[in-house]
Amino acid sequence: MGFTEVFDYGDYAAIKRYAVEIHLWECQDKNIAENTACRVAVSDIESLYAEYKQTGVIHPHGTLEEKPWGGKEFVALDIDGNGLFFFEYKGN
Repeated sequence: MGFTEVFDYGDYAAIKRYAVEIHLWECQDKNIAENTACRVAVSDIESLYAEYKQTGVIHPHGTLEEKPWGGKEFVALDIDGNGLFFFEYKGN
């Protein structure tokens, strides 16, 4: 997904892409990963969506779409099934 490792302590790690840094921790309960998510504000969401679509990480029901609140968003899945919502407000 274009992130690089900041640190990895085994059960706690951080990754970064440009100004976005995400901290992650290990969870043995797959149900938690499949039912939780984080939201990341981005600029130029169309380009990011095109990049991620080529890598096959877009959630089957998470394609890029306009939202009633005046923005666009899509959902990607990491290798453990965690949902990552990427969104852009109009005017971001």
